[in-house]
Formats: sequence, C-alpha cells, structure tokens
Amino acid sequence: MPTYEIAPGSILQRMYLKSRLRKLQMQGKRFIEVGAGTGYNSRILLEEGMKGIGFDLNAESCELNKQMNELYIGKELYSVSNQNFFDLGIDSKFDLIISCMVIEHLSDEDVVKYFAKCKSLLHTNGVIITLVPSSMKYWGIEDEIAGHFKRYSFDCFRKIASKSSLKIHHIAGLTFPLSNILFSLSNYLVKKAEGHKASLTMEDRTVKSSNRKVLFKTDYPFYFKLLLNEITLWPFYLLQILNSKNPDSMVIYAEIKQ
Repeated sequence: MPTYEIAPGSILQRMYLKSRLRKLQMQGKRFIEVGAGTGYNSRILLEEGMKGIGFDLNAESCELNKQMNELYIGKELYSVSNQNFFDLGIDSKFDLIISCMVIEHLSDEDVVKYFAKCKSLLHTNGVIITLVPSSMKYWGIEDEIAGHFKRYSFDCFRKIASKSSLKIHHIAGLTFPLSNILFSLSNYLVKKAEGHKASLTMEDRTVKSSNRKVLFKTDYPFYFKLLLNEITLWPFYLLQILNSKNPDSMVIYAEIKQ
C-alpha cells in the first residue's frame, strides 16, 4: 500500500511557511533549497510562483524530487542537483535560500561557512529561511539516527546572526504543543524502525535522513489524509502561533537578512 508524507508536525511547518511566503511577497522570485529531500518544500515555493534549484546529497531523494516536481522541471522553472551546496560555484544571485532540517547536521564551524555561502549567493534584499529542530530538552533517538550535532534555541540564532553580520527578520517556535505530546510515541517508532542507523557514520546518517520511511512517523497510509491535513490541524496551527515564543517548541523557523 502506498504511503504519504503527512506527519502532523510537517504539516504545521508547511502551513506556517506558506503564510510567511505570502507576507514576504516572493512571487516571481528565485530560490535555492538546500537539502531539498524529496521535494515537498520546493513544491510549496513553486506553487507560490517562484522558480529555483533544489540541492540534496541523497541521489534517491533527488530522483523522487524530480518525479514530484516534474511539471515545473518541464517548464524550466525548477531543477534538481545531487550536489553539495558548499561546492556550488555560480555567479547568480537568489532572492531566497531555504533549508529545512539541514544545519543541525553541521558542526558549528560549518554553520558559519553555510551562512557565509548563503550571503555570497543572496541579493541585497534577499532572505535566508531556516527551519531546525529545537530545544535540547527533547534530544532523542531521532537526533541520533539522523546525525544531528545539536538542537537549536532562539539564542543560537541571535549568536549566528551576530557572528555572520546578519539580522534576524522574523523568528518563531513551531509545532508546540502537538509535537511535544507525540514525542514519546515518535521516539518509540523511530527506535523500532531506524535504531540501527545509530551505528552509521555521521555522514551516512545525514545522507539517509533526507528520505526516511517510518510508518506512522514520516509515512502514513493514503486514507490518513482524511485525518491529517491543513483543515483538521487548524486548531493546532493556531496553538503553535499562540506559543511561537515558547522555548519548548520543537522546531524553530527563522528568517535572516543582510
């Protein structure tokens, strides 16, 4: 039976991303998605009228991304590259550089390099959007098997912005309280399905993290779309907005500008 990536926390994040893109008025703008995975977030950007490139280290994820966004690739609005973002050598400038669950895979030194690379590719009025797992209080098996160095805090972003000579334009905690309620169940499902990955190298854990298959965690039977969607999760979307400054939020969304 086919499964679909409709994790509740992911839906809440995407709802928030859509609302912010509309406020930023990104129609017609160019983007780079770093760690594009199977292409869900790139699809949102493309549906919002943008055009761009998706980068990922996982070759299988890139192929799935191409299938998901075939229409936009055919119209030459999108391309997929199985390449390390750090190795990108082009002179073009972009309006948006976005990463979702990426920089937690980087050492502190590489995080500095990441934002320096973003600055070099960004238009003067461009924006860097970053979503990361947050609150070390909730460090768990998922962080271990995915090759995370740490979970972030609001203060982490203030330090990153200061060190990189950037400014925080907007920052919010997401998915509270739904992800917190589901945390123990999530750990159980991940440990059962992916616990063996903890023995892999950090690099292998990172590469494999962009295309995970954990039933009832990352993947759900098709009929769950009736239970898990933007309409049914609207009350939790409102709750995450009301709790956007809560340090126990398990995801941080940040917009950073020059």
